[in-house]
Amino acid sequence: MLILDKSQIEAFLAIVNYGTITKAAEKLFITQPALGKRISTLEKEIGFKLIRRQRGVRNIELTDKGREFINIANQYETLSADTERLKFKTIKKTLRILASDGPHSFTLHEMYKTFAQKNKSISLKINTTTYKDCYRQVQEKKADIAFPGINLYFKDVLSVPFYDEKMYFVCRKDSHYANIVDPRKLDVADCIYTPYSTEYATWFNYWFQDHQRAFIETHFITQAEDFLCSFHNKIWTIAPASIVSKIIKNPLLRTIELTDNPPLRTIYLVKRIDHNSEEINNFIAYATEYFHEDSDIHLRL
Repeated sequence: MLILDKSQIEAFLAIVNYGTITKAAEKLFITQPALGKRISTLEKEIGFKLIRRQRGVRNIELTDKGREFINIANQYETLSADTERLKFKTIKKTLRILASDGPHSFTLHEMYKTFAQKNKSISLKINTTTYKDCYRQVQEKKADIAFPGINLYFKDVLSVPFYDEKMYFVCRKDSHYANIVDPRKLDVADCIYTPYSTEYATWFNYWFQDHQRAFIETHFITQAEDFLCSFHNKIWTIAPASIVSKIIKNPLLRTIELTDNPPLRTIYLVKRIDHNSEEINNFIAYATEYFHEDSDIHLRL
C-alpha cells in the first residue's frame, strides 16, 4: 500500500510553486540537501521521477509524470488538511425539541440557555408547534421530545406529566374588580382567552358557556401582556404561573384570587417508547434538577 509523507508532498509543491530548489528550501526553512532528500524519497516511494536534474540549470523542470502528479499532490494536501481538522473537530449530537410558545418562551427558555452552556456537544433544535403536532412529529421521529399541554394517545409514543403550575386571574390595576372575584361576575366579552389545556377549556366553558364569545382568542401566549394593556380597564385573562411571574412585573397589571380556581395546568413530556438516547436522558435529568427549587413549578417526574 502506497503511503505518502506530508513533508515530501509539501516539498514537491514548494518546488512547483517557487520554481527553484533554493527558493523552495528557503520558504520551508530547511536546507537544500534536506529538500533534495525529501524529493528523492518521494520519487522512490511512487516509482517514477518527478524532476529532471540538470547541472548548471537554476530553474527546475518537471517530467511529464511530474506535471501530472501536481494535481495528485494538491488533492493529497487538501485531504491531509481535512483529516487534521476532523481530528480536532467536536461532533455535535442533535436534540430536537417541540412545544407550544408558552413553555418555550416562559418556562424552558432560561433552562435551554444553561443546558446549552454546560452541554456543548449537544446542539438544541427548538421549534414551536401545536399540541397535536408535537405527538405526530415525535411519532414520526421528526422530533426527539416534546412538551405539549394535553395528553393524547399516539402509537409508540409515551406521554407522562412533566410539571404542573397554578393558573392566575390577571387584570389591570385600574380595574374595579374586587380582591376575590366570583367567575359569575366576569364578562367573557372582556376576556383574552388562550386554550392552555383540555382541563382549562372545560373549566372555562363551565363558567362562561362558550369561549367563542371572548374578546380575543389567541394561541400566542406572548401577546397576553400587550393585549391587557392596550384596551379598556375591564380586560382580563387567566394565565399559568410561569407567564404571570413575567408579565406581573408590568406596573399596570395585578393578579386576583378567584372563588373557584381553574385546574392546574399540566405540561407533558412526550417521547417515543423505543427512543432512549443519552441526549434525551441528559436533558430530562438536567430539567428535573433545574426546576427542583422553582416555587411556581410542581415537578411530576
